[in-house]
Amino acid sequence: MINSRGLLIATIALPIVLSLGGCSSDSVQSKVAAMNTSNIKRVANLFAAYQNTQGGQGPKDVETIVAFAKSIPPDALHNMKIDENNLNALFISERDDKPFRIKFGAIRGAMSPHIPIIFEEQGVGDTRQVAWTNARVEELGAAEYQRLWSEKEVPVSAGPPHGEKPPESSSK
Repeated sequence: MINSRGLLIATIALPIVLSLGGCSSDSVQSKVAAMNTSNIKRVANLFAAYQNTQGGQGPKDVETIVAFAKSIPPDALHNMKIDENNLNALFISERDDKPFRIKFGAIRGAMSPHIPIIFEEQGVGDTRQVAWTNARVEELGAAEYQRLWSEKEVPVSAGPPHGEKPPESSSK
């Protein structure tokens, strides 16, 4: 029988391990680090890992994400480039030095597997970053950013395929 800590580690590590096949431990660590190159990605990965342990239900607030991060083994946090002694710093964008806007409680399900959850407040220049539950980060113009932030329910087609930039919306 697997305990809750084992389930937590499996939830975080399984997608990475499956994608790496027969790679060495150093390679796994490198892959985890590459998936966590910014605070927006780190928070999105923690958010998605929390959802995986809660049947798709997102965390209700920052404190829930922090408590969840504290339940992760320190070596896994280290691999994610997360300072376990300064978890609140994760919630600040390195680009605009402002706290992220987060869609707390967002539910990921079979009909909407990847939804926008983490939003840069100000961004840089004419773009702001948005992170999805699969930790993909997109730089969006103001209209598309506002459309995604304003959505109550995220349609199945929400979000571009990985690597594609969504079209700008003409509405405000």
